[in-house]
Amino acid sequence: MVAIQTAVANYDPINTSGTPEEFQALANGFFQAEGFVGVLFRDLIGFSLFPLMSINQLYTPESVAFFVRLHYALDCVGVFSVVVNDSGNLMIVYRLKGWTAFFNTFVPYFTMLFGLKYTALLCIARIHQIINTISLNNNTLLLNDLRYELVSLVYSLTSLTSSRRMYTMEEKLLANRINPTASSNLNMFENTYTPTFVWILGFFLGDGSLFLSLKWLSKEDLIHFIPVFALVQKVATYNLHFMTLMMEFIKSLGVNCNIYTGSTEYDIFDESYKTPMYKLIVEGQLGVILGIIPLLTQYHHFLYWKLPQYHTMLWFIRLVETGSHLCYLGILYVIDYIKPKDIAKWYERLELWSARVTSARVSGQQYITPYQNNNRQIVGWRVRFPVIMGLRMANFPFTKHGGDKAALTAAILHRDTTISTLLKSIDKY
Repeated sequence: MVAIQTAVANYDPINTSGTPEEFQALANGFFQAEGFVGVLFRDLIGFSLFPLMSINQLYTPESVAFFVRLHYALDCVGVFSVVVNDSGNLMIVYRLKGWTAFFNTFVPYFTMLFGLKYTALLCIARIHQIINTISLNNNTLLLNDLRYELVSLVYSLTSLTSSRRMYTMEEKLLANRINPTASSNLNMFENTYTPTFVWILGFFLGDGSLFLSLKWLSKEDLIHFIPVFALVQKVATYNLHFMTLMMEFIKSLGVNCNIYTGSTEYDIFDESYKTPMYKLIVEGQLGVILGIIPLLTQYHHFLYWKLPQYHTMLWFIRLVETGSHLCYLGILYVIDYIKPKDIAKWYERLELWSARVTSARVSGQQYITPYQNNNRQIVGWRVRFPVIMGLRMANFPFTKHGGDKAALTAAILHRDTTISTLLKSIDKY
C-alpha cells in the first residue's frame, strides 16, 4: 500500500499521455472486461441496500499507474486495497462505495458499458427510485408490489456471484412477508455507444492477448509463425453484442477478424478456459503486424502491463525484417522464446525442416555453397546470406583451412556466430 500511497501523492496529470477522453474510453473498456457493479441487502430483514463497484488487476507498477490515474479521473472518491487471489498472486483492487459515489461519479464516467454491466446501471437506478418511493408510501398493496420488484431487481443482477449473497431470494421474500406479484416491467435495452480502438484497447488490457503461435505444415515440412491478437469473453447473448461491435470496428479498419466459439489452433484459449468463450481473433502478419501493431504503437502509452506482449511482437517484426526467422538459429530462437508445451516435438520438426532445406545443397548446410577458381575447380566454401539480412559474404578456402572438411567447419562456425550476433542485436526488449 505504501507504493500506491506514494504514487497517489506524486501523481502529476500534466505528465500523463493521452487525453482525459481517451483514458475514459480505455477505463470503460477495461471495466467491461474486469469490472464489477451490483447491489446487496445489508440484512435479511429490511430493505437497506448498498451499491458495489470494483475493478482489479494483478499488482504491478504498471497496474498501480493505471489505477492511480483512474483514481484522479474519478475525483479521488475511491479506495485502494491489495489482496491475495486464489492463485497466491497480489491483486490491486479499486472500489467506490455509497450512493453518492455511484450516481455522482461512477454513472457519469462509465457511460460506455454493455451487456450485464449496462443493464445493471438501469436496474440500480430503478432500485434507488423504488427505495425512495417506499419511504414515502403507506399503501399496503403498493408497498408489497414495490418491495417484490425491489427484491427481484436486486437478485436479477447476475453479475453478483452467489458467494457475495448471504441468503436466497426466497429467504428474503419470506423473512419480509412479501407476496410474489408480477415481475418488474423495467424496459431493458442495450447501449448505443460504438466502441473506439481505445475502448477496445481497454478491453484488451483485461481480456485480451497478443502472442506468437507456431503452426506445422507437414506436407511442406514448414514451421509457420502466426502473430495473434485476441479478445475473449464468456459465451452469452449479452456478450455477443459488444463482441460483434468490436469485430465490426476492427473490420472497418480493413483488418480481417472473426469470432469463434469452438476450438481453435491456439492452446492458450482451448486449455485456459473451463467455460465456452467467444474468441475474437486477428491472426497472421497481414492482420496483426500491418493492421493492429500500428494502432498499438499510436497508443503504446496505454498498454501498461500489456507492454511486454507488444515488445515481443516488435521483436518478431525485427526478425522478419532481417530475414532471421527463415534460418535454423532464428527459428530455434523463436521456439525457445515461445516455449510451446510440446517443445520437444517442435525441435523434431525443426530438424525435419532443416533436412528439407539443406537436402539439395552440396555442403548440406544452409547459406553455405562451394565456390570455384578461374579453372572452374571447387576451391572453398562460401557463406552467403540473403540480402535482407544485411550480412557480408565470407569465403573459406580449402588451402587456408587444411582441406574441405576443416574449411566447412570454419564456415559453419562463422555462419552461426554471425547469425547469433544478429539475433542478439535484435533482442532489445
